[in-house]
Amino acid sequence: MIVMWELWRSRCSSKYEYEKPSIFKSTSMISFNICHLTKSAFTNLFILDNWRSLLIMLDINL
Repeated sequence: MIVMWELWRSRCSSKYEYEKPSIFKSTSMISFNICHLTKSAFTNLFILDNWRSLLIMLDINL
């Protein structure tokens, strides 16, 4: 749901606000939102606000 929301937001920004779409910005916003939602649900976890640390925490290899 978060991923779809950020992609929709990026699309609307590029269409109506004439912002250039950015994969980096979309990925950053997705990871930021996932990290903050996880932090609010699990207050004892220490999570940095970036994609790589989230993947490491989930033990996913690129």
